[in-house]
Amino acid sequence: MAKEIYKARVIVLNKKLSGENFIHLTLLSLDRGMVHAMQRKSKRRDSLSPLDLYDEADCNLEKTDGNDLSFLKDYELIKRRTKIGTHYRSLEIAARISFFLQSNPIHELNNHSVYSLSNTSLDSLISHPTNAICILIKVLYRYSRDEGFPVKEDWYSTLPTDDSRWAKTIINTPLAEIKIDTTCQTCVLESLEIYLDRFTEISLDSR
Repeated sequence: MAKEIYKARVIVLNKKLSGENFIHLTLLSLDRGMVHAMQRKSKRRDSLSPLDLYDEADCNLEKTDGNDLSFLKDYELIKRRTKIGTHYRSLEIAARISFFLQSNPIHELNNHSVYSLSNTSLDSLISHPTNAICILIKVLYRYSRDEGFPVKEDWYSTLPTDDSRWAKTIINTPLAEIKIDTTCQTCVLESLEIYLDRFTEISLDSR
């Protein structure tokens, strides 16, 4: 019986070696949420090159019997994001966003919005590396809001005056127009993380 081959547009959130012959990929997909796939390593020049962290690609995946693991058959690369690695802060925040998305559930109705959030944030870490902390704040705020937590009413609206002003600017202003120093960005981030840790079920273990 032929195994099912399915197509998925994905972003690579994590990759690690699995034995001598395979790479285990954690993929955020546009339509299926989180997907785990194995890619075979090969020394042949004509073999499929490994996907890299934060790549976006259209993949053909083969389901395996009896579990949620798939095998990567081939892919068409859409976007490579190696430039994230040229800025330490961008690389750090990309890793935190990746871990955050892997650690929290993605409900089926939110698949597209979470995928878009991931795509936009990773692109922004390349184009706006000096506002990397603001990007993480936007991700945490939007994810928690879309999951139904009253983050605007219970956190955003109860901040002290200065923190409230900085948070409003970060959340509502395009990244290119944000001119807030790193200390103030960090203050807002820490306040949001404290709220999410104490009053929601959202996991922040990447801190």
